[in-house]
Amino acid sequence: MSDRTPVQLRILDCPIEQAQAVIDVIEQTGLHLEHVEDGQPADDQLGLGLIYMDNAVVCGSAAKIANALHQAASGASWEVWEDPEQTWLGDLYRFTPALGLWSADCNSVGDPLFTSAQALGLIDERLPRARLETKLGIPHAEALRELATRNDGIVLSPSTGHA
Repeated sequence: MSDRTPVQLRILDCPIEQAQAVIDVIEQTGLHLEHVEDGQPADDQLGLGLIYMDNAVVCGSAAKIANALHQAASGASWEVWEDPEQTWLGDLYRFTPALGLWSADCNSVGDPLFTSAQALGLIDERLPRARLETKLGIPHAEALRELATRNDGIVLSPSTGHA
């Protein structure tokens, strides 16, 4: 049997015309809202900034979800990560249309992790600060944080075409 681990997805921004495609990916991959609460989005709505998850996916599912989202909704901004399992680190994928795709190993809350060899390799490259920050994923993290603040609480309803 394949190893299984939790996976989490957060959509931080999405054009209304691509919201249904994102909902379809969420449904096809078996994700659901992290918490069941009154007032949360219906199944045919997309809640920006909310965590959609599954507690037991096959390891490697985050990469498949990232690929599906990128192909189905290239105008959306999101992050998806799967938790570490046994001796493997987790996988983190972040995407914005302006910055493209960035990925790294991660911990169980989606924080990127770098080995000492990777860190020393970056030091040895003697990159300008902006390039170093890009390799560390800082522009992606900042862009997604800004979108999370701006779009907090927005629910997209593709069937009506309204947020």
